[in-house]
Amino acid sequence: MESLVRTFLFMKMILFLSVHYRPYLRSVVVFWFLIQLQKGMLEMKFLKTLQDDPSKVKLRPSGVTALLVAPTASGKTTVTAQFATYGAARLLNLTIGEGSSTIVDRQLVYTSALEHHMIVSVKPKTPYVPLPEFIARITSRLVDKLATYQRKLRMIDVSEIESEVEDDLERAFNNTMNTQAEYSLLPVEDRLQVVRELTGPIAGFLKSKGLEIFNHAANSLDVDEAPKNSMKLRDAIKTKLHSFIQSDLQIQQVIDKVYTRLNESLDHYFHSFFDKENKSADDYYFKIIDVNTPSTHKEFILAFFSNNNIQKGSKLSLEVLCDEIVIHLPMKETIVEAIQEDKVRRQTRSVYEDFNQNSISLTLVDTQGLFHLASDEQMEQDRLRHMLYSTRYDALICLTPMHGNPNGTKFEIQMSQEMAKYKKNVPVFFLCNKVDEYADKLQKDNSTASNALDDLFNDDKPETNQIDILKSVISRAEEQTKSITLALKDRKQGNVCVLPVMFKDPVNQLDRDSLDPHFGALAVVNNIVQKIADNLAQAASFIKFTYHSNVGWSQRPFEVNTKMLVQCLRDTWSKAETNNQVKRPALENIEHNQGRNPHGNGFNALVIRLKRGEGWDSNILEGYFKNHHSFHVRFPANLSNIISAELIAQLANAAVEYNGEIDGKDKFISHIIEFFKEAQLQFVADILYHQIFANLLSTYYSNYNVFQGFLNQSEPLFQLTPEQFSVYAESYDGQQLPNGTEYVHKLVTALQRQMENALSLVFNRFVYVE
Repeated sequence: MESLVRTFLFMKMILFLSVHYRPYLRSVVVFWFLIQLQKGMLEMKFLKTLQDDPSKVKLRPSGVTALLVAPTASGKTTVTAQFATYGAARLLNLTIGEGSSTIVDRQLVYTSALEHHMIVSVKPKTPYVPLPEFIARITSRLVDKLATYQRKLRMIDVSEIESEVEDDLERAFNNTMNTQAEYSLLPVEDRLQVVRELTGPIAGFLKSKGLEIFNHAANSLDVDEAPKNSMKLRDAIKTKLHSFIQSDLQIQQVIDKVYTRLNESLDHYFHSFFDKENKSADDYYFKIIDVNTPSTHKEFILAFFSNNNIQKGSKLSLEVLCDEIVIHLPMKETIVEAIQEDKVRRQTRSVYEDFNQNSISLTLVDTQGLFHLASDEQMEQDRLRHMLYSTRYDALICLTPMHGNPNGTKFEIQMSQEMAKYKKNVPVFFLCNKVDEYADKLQKDNSTASNALDDLFNDDKPETNQIDILKSVISRAEEQTKSITLALKDRKQGNVCVLPVMFKDPVNQLDRDSLDPHFGALAVVNNIVQKIADNLAQAASFIKFTYHSNVGWSQRPFEVNTKMLVQCLRDTWSKAETNNQVKRPALENIEHNQGRNPHGNGFNALVIRLKRGEGWDSNILEGYFKNHHSFHVRFPANLSNIISAELIAQLANAAVEYNGEIDGKDKFISHIIEFFKEAQLQFVADILYHQIFANLLSTYYSNYNVFQGFLNQSEPLFQLTPEQFSVYAESYDGQQLPNGTEYVHKLVTALQRQMENALSLVFNRFVYVE
């Protein structure tokens, strides 16, 4: 409403001027006013629906998407601000830091449906801190103590142990590594109280059980394998320590009480900013911000928009408690205008419009910078590979700063390796940012050289040639991306575009005048938007959709019939090939892993991959790590085999009710099948990670128990019978699950979510309304 008031006041002023000074401006003013009124009404309608009945609104993006990949501290956040209006960009700029500011990948949805507001929508982590991780944090230094003390524990007074344990706990609860500093969000007194509650019991446990733990660990190794400083001994101590905690009810009660209270405190903190009632149809909690009056949202802005540099005094962002982040924000006017002008060239609609042609949107997936945690390069290579191949996107944007990034060379090497086998035929942009800093460096180098000559020969200082600066920038950009672009061109994959860009002005005014028309933010952003549109328009042939005469345009074009979906799933589940490709091999793989104790690195790798919908093979030297075993979790791939082209086509035909006629149904269904190639992994992650594994992370103390619990709780999924599907279809009323149908419900809800996501994507990407 405030935006409309401002519009009316501005309109009144313009009308006054047009009446008294420029009568011919009246028609122009009226046209401008109608456009502003339409935009204001669109925003009001969207926000009103979201506030009044959020269960009718989905906040997950379903339009054109670009993936933004770069090394940490390369300026990704600065890039994201270029697509937003001034008010929204000011908030994004608060998250700019010296490096490692992005903790959680976020999807930024720039849309013309918003003008003066942002919508921050998130899904919280479950749990905020896993119990095994909590145990590891509070006991990490105890391992060293046990390795050092050994038999001295008999003589050391418990008060001396308490003093050291207290220091260790204070360090654990005041961690300055932003990805492990969740508890810094809680009041200092709360953290001190936790330290006081844990110090005595842990010190007592260490005094009474420490020597026994050490002996168990040392005796599990050969004599020559257990010197007190060996990593092998420390690994054995850690395993036995967690095992003893798991079996000691007294210390368990203390830890359970503290852990539960901390999780409740973090949950209270999270929901102090995200109201539990403000939850969308796709389970995002959301917060609406008026970007023109940020002071009214000051507390939330300070809590969420941070550069996360807590080592230098910045507040840790609320994002550390989030599993997913989607931010809808108003798209910059110049981009909207460029897209609308381009629409005239299109036969049906712009690729950036939703299928109803109500609004324009573009999503940027802003990822955590590579080498964020300075982890090993193989791990980062794996993460890069996952982003490139397991993320849905229509364009790839890589940042390769021209100046001042210490990770630039490593990034270029990794990208060259991946581009040599890249298979996605999408536009690939290499943004060589920080042109301004590079130009300043050239000027400084030229000035230094000139001064040296002046001192020697007393010549006049020559003027810097702006053409040379321009050529140097282009040459430098091409040179630093040469190995990557050649790898792409050799494979004939994607349209490669190298774009030098500057988001700040160089010091030299002449440099600014010569560089800005070519490499200024506005020119480069419009270039990206145009090239993406051209590429998608070439590949897309829009499908016509006509609403039934009794259905309005405001209604969703489709509804998924749950009972029919269950019927299709039951038919597929009952087939012999499903038994051979899904159920039998999955059960055999589960049996193969039961009883195995995963090594910490292998377990952590499994957690990462389960969140992606993948399994993991961990191969270790069991003769060296005698308390751990290799494992091979492959049944996630077996589960993904249930998603076949045949099943998706059957669902699209029989389980989806369309509120209109599709002209070209076969082509429409082929697009859904294509999107499900990537949705397969999300389907698996939904079931195996979010609905099974994540719940165990707040229940069990050790990686071993979480791992075994995961295997045991996954097993019933592959033992489902057709009768259980029938009971679910006949008796489930949306409230109470019939006995024995819990795992049917997991399958059905995951499949329905992915089906609805795929339908939304296909409608917005390939369909237009007549």
